This record gives sequence, structure tokens and C-alpha cells, in this order.
Amino acid sequence: MNQAFEGILARFSAALQLNELQPDDDGFVSLEVDGTHVQMRAEEEALGEYVTIHLDLGSYPAENAAAIYKEIAEANYLWLGTGGGTLSANTEDHLLLLSWREPLAYLDHDRLAIVLEHLMKSAEEQKARFSDILESSEDMTKEGDGNDDETASSSEPDNEPRDGSSDLYRIHA
Repeated sequence: MNQAFEGILARFSAALQLNELQPDDDGFVSLEVDGTHVQMRAEEEALGEYVTIHLDLGSYPAENAAAIYKEIAEANYLWLGTGGGTLSANTEDHLLLLSWREPLAYLDHDRLAIVLEHLMKSAEEQKARFSDILESSEDMTKEGDGNDDETASSSEPDNEPRDGSSDLYRIHA
């Protein structure tokens, strides 16, 4: 496990008054922010260490794949439609994802909060963009995806921040 990333998670958890977020055995940290599944993971490559963040925007019917791919290509062009994130489709499970990669050297708990807030805003824009193509949340199932993700929780009602300053901190179990 990456000690720098674990330290950032500990400070991030403390700032939000959450139980400490811990990577699972595969290095993933999973939480749900305002109904959106978020996964984070520290990764090491030849060029350095990074934290990747993936938001699950929803599933799409296989028959809508061509429309999804067209919209993804248009949104990803120079990142103009994604706010700097990258949209992708998991073609096996028919999931639409929004991803971000941040150099670990520049990441601290405050920057993580800023990045997550930015991604959540972008996720809402993308959900609106793809609303006619994505299946409704009642139709989505995640059975058999192999993940036993735990969701962040807090002892505080509604997981509100200490100062109540941002919607980002409304992390629901």
C-alpha cells in the first residue's frame, strides 16, 4: 500500500469526520458521494505515482452503445466537454465512467477535496448529457461485479462538514 496516499486519506477522513478511509486488498478506496459510486487508487508507473479516481455515472443498454461512444468522443475532444476528466465505457458491463488522474506529489487532503468536488459537478453535467441514453437507477444492477465495496460513513448526521461549507461533504452511506 502507498503510505503517502494512506496519509492523505486519513487527513481527508478526519476533515470530513468520517471513519478513516482505507484501501482494500487491491488498493481501491470506495465511497459513495451524493449517490455516485467513487473509487480511488494510488498507482505507480515509470513516470511517477498517481491517484486515479473513477466515478460510476450509470449503466447503458447494449443497444445504445453507438450513441454512448459518439457522445464520449465528442465530450473527450480536448476535454472540452468533461472539465478535464476522461469519459469511458466499460463495454463488458455497459457502465459509463468519468475518470481523473492526479500526480500523488501534488495531492494533499485539501486538493483531494477540490478534485472530488470538481468531479462531482462534472458527473452531474455528464449524467444530464447522457440522461436519454443511460438506464434509470431503478433499472441498474451491479450483481456479480466482484466488488464488496464498503461505503464511507460518519457518526455525524448527514455526514455534514464541521463548517457546513460544501455539498461535497454530504457523503451518504
